[in-house]
Amino acid sequence: MPQIIFATIVEQLNSKGIIFISLKEAIDTTTPTGVFMLTVFGAVAQLERDYLKDRQVEGISIAVAEGKYKGRKSIEVPKLWGKYYRKQYKSG
Repeated sequence: MPQIIFATIVEQLNSKGIIFISLKEAIDTTTPTGVFMLTVFGAVAQLERDYLKDRQVEGISIAVAEGKYKGRKSIEVPKLWGKYYRKQYKSG
């Protein structure tokens, strides 16, 4: 939930005496109206993001049904990758 994260950051800044003012959107979080506008913009952004993900899933489903979507192409892994990865993983 990006708007919750952003709102939390703004609240943390405000608690330390730092104010958030966006000149482009005319948002000033020191006022109730500014907090409201920030919340509304965050909610609208999250709604659009959710719509985007829904459309993507729907498009992939249609493409799979039509036999046009096969998933991501597999990548070639270097021969020494496994040895290096195990070594790094074990060392911490």
